Amino acid sequence: IRSSLSSVRALSKMLSIHLKKDE
Repeated sequence: IRSSLSSVRALSKMLSIHLKKDE
């Protein structure tokens, strides 16, 4: 479960950056 959380956090960060770039 810990690994999953880490992955989700990393994905969220990546998505945030992508969204910012899109804007």
